[in-house]
Amino acid sequence: MLPVLFALAMLWPCCADEFHFRGVLGQPIPLHEDNSVPLVPVRIDDGEQRWALLDIGTSVTFMRLAAPATAVARMATVAVLDAESVLVGDDPPITRLEFPDHRLYDYDWDDSRLATQLPLDGIVGTDLLGRFAIELRLGKRTFTAFDSVPSSNVELAEDGWAVLSGVYQGGGRTQTGCDAPLLPARRLVVDACVFDQADGPGRDVTLAVTTGFVDLTVGTAAAARLPERVVRVGVTADSDSDLGPCEELARRIDGDPGAAVAWVDGDFPLVSIPDTAPALIAARAEVAGATAGLDGFLGTALLRSFRLRLDYPGDRLLLRCEDSSAGCQTRPHRPEIL
Repeated sequence: MLPVLFALAMLWPCCADEFHFRGVLGQPIPLHEDNSVPLVPVRIDDGEQRWALLDIGTSVTFMRLAAPATAVARMATVAVLDAESVLVGDDPPITRLEFPDHRLYDYDWDDSRLATQLPLDGIVGTDLLGRFAIELRLGKRTFTAFDSVPSSNVELAEDGWAVLSGVYQGGGRTQTGCDAPLLPARRLVVDACVFDQADGPGRDVTLAVTTGFVDLTVGTAAAARLPERVVRVGVTADSDSDLGPCEELARRIDGDPGAAVAWVDGDFPLVSIPDTAPALIAARAEVAGATAGLDGFLGTALLRSFRLRLDYPGDRLLLRCEDSSAGCQTRPHRPEIL
């Protein structure tokens, strides 16, 4: 997730950018993993190929080209290239998706926290990704764009998917004035539970899901009530009862009916950042009207255990464990029989 850019302010709609793309949907697009974060090669207009973070936790697409002190919008063609094609030296590399006349932002930011070996020159955000249903498989180093996920919640549950609905929040404008596009709610926020003992009580948290952080990362206030190391993290939504995420997760692990849940067992450090950290301030400001309190971020160290489908058009998050992911389990929604 990109440190402070600018807050999204909700305003009445008065204009919208037209959206166009070229490319083939439904085909896996290779990613490059660098220090546990997903990168894609991009080309802006007819410029040189550059590496960008593929971030489901950043609302707009940025490039560090002119590197101004404040974000400057411009219209350009954004091409997403095939990472494998770039890395083997194809000339020219394969273009997978192309977005003509897209509004992106020139901006300079501190990316030292990510510590990537490749130079990081941009971020591909949900202004592009959120136009589709995206399947993200960090363990397989691919992402796939679809028009939609046509299956119903019942069909997906029967196929083993944990379906979390109503999980996208935020949205608004990047600046005031009718020349700024209105961004839909695409920040992914989940109710979660963290455990310092697998068979012990957990602690409820609210987390924004992002590929711009690696570790489970929370503000200092939340860190004060959470364990320093976590052995289980679970997520849930749409409970049939008034149970909190930890209680809901506990009853599903015990085999009782209830909401869809997913969890991962492992050894996860809890990273604390100041509550004044720009990334946390920006995320909290964006979801302030929909969430009582955002505690922090759920990053790639946990996400890589899952096959994720971010169904932006259907306002759903679908989770199923990768076959190779030890300690990962899901429980599809199972309604109580009255």
